[in-house]
Amino acid sequence: MAVDDATVKRFVQRALDHHNGYGDVSTRLDNSWKEVNTQREAPNGVNCGNYDLTAADHYLFMRWAGSELGPAFQTFLSAAASTYDGIYKGGQEIFDYIFGGDVVFKTGQCKATGFSIGVIMWGQQGVRDGVVDFFRSDSAKLNSPTHPIPVISNFW
Repeated sequence: MAVDDATVKRFVQRALDHHNGYGDVSTRLDNSWKEVNTQREAPNGVNCGNYDLTAADHYLFMRWAGSELGPAFQTFLSAAASTYDGIYKGGQEIFDYIFGGDVVFKTGQCKATGFSIGVIMWGQQGVRDGVVDFFRSDSAKLNSPTHPIPVISNFW
């Protein structure tokens, strides 16, 4: 499913702006991720299946993880993002077709969104940006990239 980079950037930047200046880098990223995740899990499932919110959610989560763990874990985080969004979600669609049911866990009321290369790219970009954030001053303003840099993976 297609992801609109401009929309993802808006979701990410709005969340970052709400939390810029309130705590250290990791705390601001965590709060920004929680904001987007709450939006994604809105009551009555109104945002279920929204790939732009999914990409923003995965970007901010992986950016937070990268900011916490740093460059020593970049390869691991990249593999985790690619595996979850690539293999598991691709497998989920096949599993649904054959058996029904869930392989991929859900974090709230919504079923996990399906496979999307755009979501994978935003997750990978989150890892890269988070590793940079690991070294960033806690007073630095955090910004969203305009679009993810197309890299299949850091570990291939």
